[in-house]
Amino acid sequence: MCLLNLLWDHNQARARSLFSLAAEGVVEMMRGPDNTDRSNPNQVRRPGALRQELILTAARHNAPLAYQLLAATRPAVTPPAVDPRNPRQINSEENLEQNLLAQVATLDPQLAAQNAEQMLEKGEFPRSLTEVITQLQRKDEEAATKLTDKMLKLLQSTNMLTNTEAGMLSLGLLTPGPRLH
Repeated sequence: MCLLNLLWDHNQARARSLFSLAAEGVVEMMRGPDNTDRSNPNQVRRPGALRQELILTAARHNAPLAYQLLAATRPAVTPPAVDPRNPRQINSEENLEQNLLAQVATLDPQLAAQNAEQMLEKGEFPRSLTEVITQLQRKDEEAATKLTDKMLKLLQSTNMLTNTEAGMLSLGLLTPGPRLH
């Protein structure tokens, strides 16, 4: 991925092409039933980790490209739902979307705000929402206020006991002290 970072500065068209080729390779790996390296059975190739690295690397340069790669590499089979008895269990797809939203917030806070609003409208409360609002405040105070108001209205009308995401977001908002970015 480091080469793609270097290439981006010199030839964006070629870098985009290589990002797309890498995405196709990741999809092929995800389709394959065997993800182990035959030469070293202890070494496991993790297509999910490669996918995440590819998408987040693209997000450092071009947010729309990162979202295109996210969609193009989305697994055909949806990952298992989070076990209600273990609400802290992390859904890898959801986690990647959260990480992407936070990364995009630094590059393109307007796009991140649009995506965060869409998630809120679907009843989702991304934990990276505070990062989106923080980044948005630096570039567009009015848009940050609008998104904050929408988030707070939805949080107020949500049962925190039944919606773990909303509860976690609320707790994150109440945590005092500086936020690490």
